[in-house]
Order: sequence, then structure tokens, then C-alpha cells
Amino acid sequence: MVERYSIVDPGPVASLLLEYWRSKCDGRKMPKRADFDVLDIPPRIWPMLHLIEVSYNPRRLRYRVMGSAVVAMIGKDWTGRFVDEIALQTPAVTEQTEETLESGAATMHVYTYFRDDPEIDQVRRMDFERLLFPFSEDGETVSHILGANVSRILASDEFENC
Repeated sequence: MVERYSIVDPGPVASLLLEYWRSKCDGRKMPKRADFDVLDIPPRIWPMLHLIEVSYNPRRLRYRVMGSAVVAMIGKDWTGRFVDEIALQTPAVTEQTEETLESGAATMHVYTYFRDDPEIDQVRRMDFERLLFPFSEDGETVSHILGANVSRILASDEFENC
């Protein structure tokens, strides 16, 4: 069954991260958080990463780490902040996160983000792949989500729809 945010036609960074995450599953549905070592990933990808910690009773998600490229893209550093305290969340971001939590599977969403950029006095359009990779300590319940926001270059035929 293909979920709404299943990884289909991933770009090179998404493919690399997906292959790495799958290699850490070691026969399990999801790897443990301790199985992930950022040193196993090329340093050029580190700024694109963020890590979300999931707590339960009540369920809350908190950004533990936000890479510098993610901070630059959204214009804010949410490290240490709970997701439910952030007004900027869009329905697609929330839905993808929920699907990742419910399915325990890696997910991807090709996303367009508009941000007011005072440096150029314009609204900047940014297209990117938002990838989420769940981790679990017990093999069933998601304890952390590794995310990556990867800039996406539009193909020439996509420019006509801008």
C-alpha cells in the first residue's frame, strides 16, 4: 500500500539518506536512535538535517537539533522548541509527520515554501524535498525522527507552472 508521503522518485540526497536509514534497520521496522551516526553521512548534508524527539502522555514533538541550512530556509532556529508552539506549521508538514509516526516508515514530501526576504524586498520561493526517517527504541513506537530539507532545482518544464 502506497501512503500519501511514500518516498517515490527520490533525488540523490534522499536516496543516500534512505539507503543509510535502511542499512541501519538490520531486519527491524526502524533503527534505534543510537544506530545513527552523523559521521556516516557526508558533511555537506549535515546542515540540511534536523532531529525531532517524540514524547508521549501527552504526545509532543520537540526539535532537538536544526541544521544551519534549515534555519536559513525558514528564517528561525526552532532548536529546543515544541512543534505545537510553532504557528508556521502547514497542514502538509503536520500530515507527513503524522504519517511517519503512524506508519513507522520513511516519508517524503516535495514542498514549496514562500518566505518574505527583506534583503531583496521580495517573497522568495523555495522548493525542497522534506524527508522524515523514524527511529524506535522498542521496534514499534517512534522515539525520534531524523528530518532533512533538501533544496530542489526545478526542471525547465516546471518553470512554466510557477
